Amino acid sequence: MPYQLETQKETPIELRSEEIDEILGKAPNSIIRWGISIIFLLVLLVFAISCFVKYPDTLKAEITLYSENMPATLVAKSSGKISRIFVKANQEVPQNCPLLLLENTANYDDILLLQVIIDSLKPFINQDKTEEIPELQLSGQSLILGEVQSYYAGFRKSLADYQRFQSLALLMCKLEAQKKQLAMTKLYYNRLYTQRNLMESDLALSAKEFRRDSALFQNKVIPAAEFEKKESQYLQKKYAFEGSKTTLASTQIQMAQLEQQIVDIELQNEEQKQQLSTAIKQSFEALCNQLNAWQQSYLLTTPVAGKVVFNKYWSVNQQVAASDKVITVVPQGKSRIFGRLQLPLEGAGKVKTNQKVLIRLNDYPYMEYGMVEANVENISSISEDKSWTLEVKIPSKLSTNYKKELDFKSGMTGQAEIITENIRLIERFFNPIKAVLKR
Repeated sequence: MPYQLETQKETPIELRSEEIDEILGKAPNSIIRWGISIIFLLVLLVFAISCFVKYPDTLKAEITLYSENMPATLVAKSSGKISRIFVKANQEVPQNCPLLLLENTANYDDILLLQVIIDSLKPFINQDKTEEIPELQLSGQSLILGEVQSYYAGFRKSLADYQRFQSLALLMCKLEAQKKQLAMTKLYYNRLYTQRNLMESDLALSAKEFRRDSALFQNKVIPAAEFEKKESQYLQKKYAFEGSKTTLASTQIQMAQLEQQIVDIELQNEEQKQQLSTAIKQSFEALCNQLNAWQQSYLLTTPVAGKVVFNKYWSVNQQVAASDKVITVVPQGKSRIFGRLQLPLEGAGKVKTNQKVLIRLNDYPYMEYGMVEANVENISSISEDKSWTLEVKIPSKLSTNYKKELDFKSGMTGQAEIITENIRLIERFFNPIKAVLKR
């Protein structure tokens, strides 16, 4: 038995025959030919596909969507409790509609009455028709206006001063008296002038008579005493005539003085009237400015028409701090939608207007809703914070490539991909090689 086991170990086992070695050692020619052909066709197919298929070159950036009619967020200018709320949530309101009133020392109804008074007075003030203001019936003598009270009292005082000036008309009465005195002086002057003419005629007759008496005296017809008596009469008449001329000149001076006084009174009256009118305008402007300041501090009004949205304040007696966002008014109706994005400087030179932009909105997952297609509309010419500002034109309806229409909300954010160039796959393969060869 040991001998038999040793004999088995020494005998080698034949695993393959010569026929099997011949088959395995030489592959059939048909397999080689078909294999090479298939590989060549696959390579050719990949090359052809790379020549026709384009792979876009893109730049990515964060984008925010806006509309031309931006929502108006009203901020409290002062701290205090909410006194009144005039609107409800989601209510449509017109422009300049009061929304909310903060607590203050004024009576809001009296403020409204004051606004009515101001509106009724504006045409007279603006058109310089101050003299017509007394015809208005100004009510509200005991208005509670808080911070506006002193300005209203100042306006009332300036208006009362002007009314008193108009009603008393002291300068006008004085002016009328001066005019009457001037008229009487003119009448007196005319009478003096008539007397002067008579005295001039009488003096001429006396001069003729004196000349005759002088000739008679030279011829010694009449004695010297009688001639001296005639001469004295002539001189008296001449003196009286010269006196009338002096009186006329004095009367003319008096008339000129009266005329100057009339001019001075008229000028004084006009200056005082202008001063009182200016005081009314200044006090009225101060009142309007203070009323506007009160409204800015305590009354929130909407600058645009739209829908009211309350932020974190919605009830009376809530405490509001200055600079808090209280109410937002969202404009209604269709408006142009656009997007703004900050593009890094690297690669920004490839961006041109009208290039396609694909937007994935964060509010709507793009795998479910798709992407919004837009175009580059404007590129800023100045960089800020190492980036360029781009404005993207978006369709009026946010329709995605999945044919879904999205609800627009101003301030929506997302990811934007700007397609700068559609490059073929073959070009992407050879471009790095070209760059290396040109170095």
